[in-house]
Parts: sequence; C-alpha cells; structure tokens
Amino acid sequence: MLTFARVKTYEHHNERFFRFWAPVYDGIEWFVGGFRTKVVSMLDLKPGDKVLDVACGTGTLALQLEATGAEVTGVDMSPHMLRQAEKKLKRLKAKRNVNLEFIQHDARYLPFADGTFDAAMISFALHDMPHDIQVGVLGEMSRVVRPSGRIVVADYRRPTSMFGRWLAHLFISTYETRYYRRFMKTRLEDTLDEAGLKIKDEKRIIIGMGRILEIAN
Repeated sequence: MLTFARVKTYEHHNERFFRFWAPVYDGIEWFVGGFRTKVVSMLDLKPGDKVLDVACGTGTLALQLEATGAEVTGVDMSPHMLRQAEKKLKRLKAKRNVNLEFIQHDARYLPFADGTFDAAMISFALHDMPHDIQVGVLGEMSRVVRPSGRIVVADYRRPTSMFGRWLAHLFISTYETRYYRRFMKTRLEDTLDEAGLKIKDEKRIIIGMGRILEIAN
C-alpha cells in the first residue's frame, strides 16, 4: 500500500519534471524516436481496433497509431505533456477526421471497463516510475485489454557493452527522472512477473540500449 506521502512525492516530482521538459521534449526525444515504427508493426493493428497509449506524453506515437485506422486513446498524468499533444491533434483535425483523444489521468486507476481495448502499449515511461507504481500500471493495462489482446512495452535495457553503459550513465541519465538509475539496475522481467505478465517476443533498439516487448496477456 502506498502512503499518502509516497504518492505526493511521486506526483509532485512528475509534475515538476515534465513541466520543465514538455516544451522541448520532442527536440530531445529524437534519440529514441526511431522505435515507433517497430512498435506499430508489433501491435499489428487493424482499422477499427481500439488502442490505449499509456503515458502518451506529447502524443507522437498516438498519432502514428491512429494513422493505421485504429481508434486511439492516449492517457497521461502530465497536463504539460498533454498540452503539447493537443496542439498536434488540433493541427491534424484541421486536415481530416481523427479517431484520437487524449485524457489526463493516472494510469494506476484507468477509467475504463475490463476488456475495453484490443491493444495497449506504454513506451519509455516505466523507467519514470517507482517499482510499485510500475506494477500497478502494468496490471491496469492488462485489465483493460481484452483476453488475447495485444500489450507492448518499450523501454531501456541495461547495456552490455562498455560504450552503451557509458552512454547510459553520462548522457541518458542527465535528462531522465530520479527513477531511471534504479530502473536500470532491476530486471523488467521480474516487474512484469509481479503484474502477472510474461514476455512473448522481444526486439532490441537503440544499439541494444532499449527493447520492445510483446507481452502475453
């Protein structure tokens, strides 16, 4: 059980961190941005599929998911990140009809019924959360995806090469949250196991410093 002080600390840190980074996030995010086409491919979406993008940030991936013909819902707890996402959505709506909406909400308590979505994904966000919140978010994703639906998780992995470890320590850690370093010391497989989830398939990205996981639901 999370104490009120613990929740307040996490939420306060999240709010301050993303308030600072939101205006420039898309500029620094180029380093990991190339993974999106692989995520879309792994989800194997069909027109009309209902998809949930958890911790959607500035909405770039949600827009790519919507371009497949899917009906996409993006959820994020940061109003600052969602403000950037809404700007992109507004520009797209000026050109065509869009099956995409953004909702500000805590992903630990998703406001959807069981089995609402055909697929759900979370990309480069688990490392911004304490361990117990990671487990809660993953459990909620599993709950709102229909049985045999698709779940995809993309995030960093501990580099095996000396160059990768140097890059992770000196570059990536300079712009990530306080939770990043602990995330890199833990096994994501164990976190998934706590949430009742197992890895079905894996693709390595960012010269082996990241991975995209297809999860058996």
